[in-house]
Amino acid sequence: MKKIHIDHLKSLFNIKIKNEILLKKYDILFNKFSELVAKNKLSLYDFLKDLSLEKQKLNMTLKEIFDYFPMKYPRSYSLLSNPLIDNQNLEIVFTVVNEKIIRKFPENLKLKGIKQGTYFFQGQCTNYLSNLNLNSKLIITEIKNNFTFPLKNYFEQSKPIIYICNGTGITPCISFLKEIKIHAQRPHLYNLKNVGNLEILTGFRNASLDKKETIHENFILDTVNFINKNLNRKAIDYMRCLSASEGKC
Repeated sequence: MKKIHIDHLKSLFNIKIKNEILLKKYDILFNKFSELVAKNKLSLYDFLKDLSLEKQKLNMTLKEIFDYFPMKYPRSYSLLSNPLIDNQNLEIVFTVVNEKIIRKFPENLKLKGIKQGTYFFQGQCTNYLSNLNLNSKLIITEIKNNFTFPLKNYFEQSKPIIYICNGTGITPCISFLKEIKIHAQRPHLYNLKNVGNLEILTGFRNASLDKKETIHENFILDTVNFINKNLNRKAIDYMRCLSASEGKC
């Protein structure tokens, strides 16, 4: 649950629940969102289950349900493919969420429906996608956005470009690099000598250097080396930053 959802839930409970002792326990959870809710991966279901075990009922109108319980909106996954290069092939990049959580709460926080101990947390959408078979059918809707790489500026050196991301956020940049490389191989379209400067900074927390966890890192390095070698200068700089690594960044 996100912080904004907790704020809605807190307002709802303060209106509907008359048990003061139970409300105080929930206040501890709500006021320590990062430490108790986010870290322990508590969901709306956990709270509703606890209410039922505490024999607390939420008599709600349909309007209140829509007001207080957030809808699950579609998520936009990162597209690695470039329509100018990959034709009809569509490549989606996502991180499969599958974590082992050890839930631990303060001594004064004993809720019947929220148990302590080992808990396995799985992302719903990512695990669904990863378990699809080769012939599985998937409905994809068109999601329009205005996030485009300033290719003209890059090839005419009108503006330096800095791209900062972490994890799967590198995927749009890979799509851009595909386009840069294909244009660089067509000198009749663009003068390669006019290429500007591109700084790519991508970060991880617990990845080690030998794992190569950056998506398509070999392609990134090959493209960067290709451009820099042809220009005889560092036109593209790729920096892989690790905040909790045993090795050096």
